[in-house]
Amino acid sequence: MSTNLQVTSCNSKILCLPEIDDEKEPSTTTAVACSVLESLNTTSTPSIALSQATTCVVHPASQTIDSAYAARVVQEALAIQEPVSAEKLHGGINAQLFSVTTPQKKYVIRFLSASPAEIRREVTCLDIASKTGFGPHVYAADATRKYVIMEYVSHSVPPSEEKASRDYYKAMAEAAKKMHHGPAFPENSTIVKDMSNYIQKLKNEKAFAAAAIEMQEMLPVINKALLPFMQIAPCHNDLHPFNMIFSGSSFKIIDYETATQDDPYFDIATILVFDCESPEQANGWLTAYFGRPMTQVERAKLYLMKQTAFICYALHLFVTCPDAAYEWKTEPETSHSFQKKIIRGEVNLEKAAERVRFGLVMFNQARANFQSKEFRDAQEVLATAQAKKNI
Repeated sequence: MSTNLQVTSCNSKILCLPEIDDEKEPSTTTAVACSVLESLNTTSTPSIALSQATTCVVHPASQTIDSAYAARVVQEALAIQEPVSAEKLHGGINAQLFSVTTPQKKYVIRFLSASPAEIRREVTCLDIASKTGFGPHVYAADATRKYVIMEYVSHSVPPSEEKASRDYYKAMAEAAKKMHHGPAFPENSTIVKDMSNYIQKLKNEKAFAAAAIEMQEMLPVINKALLPFMQIAPCHNDLHPFNMIFSGSSFKIIDYETATQDDPYFDIATILVFDCESPEQANGWLTAYFGRPMTQVERAKLYLMKQTAFICYALHLFVTCPDAAYEWKTEPETSHSFQKKIIRGEVNLEKAAERVRFGLVMFNQARANFQSKEFRDAQEVLATAQAKKNI
């Protein structure tokens, strides 16, 4: 008999977002964030209640995961009597996705490559998201057989020129706010720890060693400036456009593999890097999120956090690729222009060479920004604000 998960929300203390104030002492959440950044040794495991399922889905180790198999798993796990059909969905480097359609309903099944403990933690995050209103409903999950069955949410992205008029960014900001001010996620590896691990791996890869060393030199400079202003809240830590599904009126956030308690400015920076193509769009999103104009200190922090996002995604994309020969060059593209190619189907991130190209776009953007006057100005703003606190 299989063991299906019935998840319960994490009961950790909720840490809401304080406004950054230049004149006040660092908050409790700042102290907690500093501790996270300095220790990097969090390994707590969330508590998940288990119950015995009434159906048995047999998954041989040699089973090929394809559309027919996805349909059978959903049919048996949810005790569906009617015929079902399944179709593979593109997207996701660490999981395989399929849509499964019945005469009455449509589902998504996600086959994961993580460990059972990691899957339990991710499903706990999904349960929190579902109950708080910013995530899809979860119908079934099996940590041993590594799948999650969720509500299917149709993705409907308006043309760029219509996003403002259709309240696209307002709806996206509302979903992010619900998450950042909602129940705490279980503990997981932080962005800082992930980047440190990626760098160590890439330094041993001939093709990526030089870039890894350069990013290793940039990160302490950025982190030193950010550390006194860090905050802690429930964070997704991978909020690129394919993890934020727009239904036409609201957003559902999916894929909680990296979710944990961390600094929400990384989520905000990720959205700006991937989804806001102009300063006007970025300002519209930020105004909707904060409900007011940002302070100079907040803008400086966000600018530096964007560089963290560029570096993090470059490292993540590089680390998923084998150490193969390719042309190392300066990509003349932005993250937005490359993202458009992905959406149009001109780029397939399931191919290692395309992930390397995207990683180069991110790396070169971080490198250029690191040497810019805007970067130095942001450092100075935060240093001045910190000096005032220390007086």
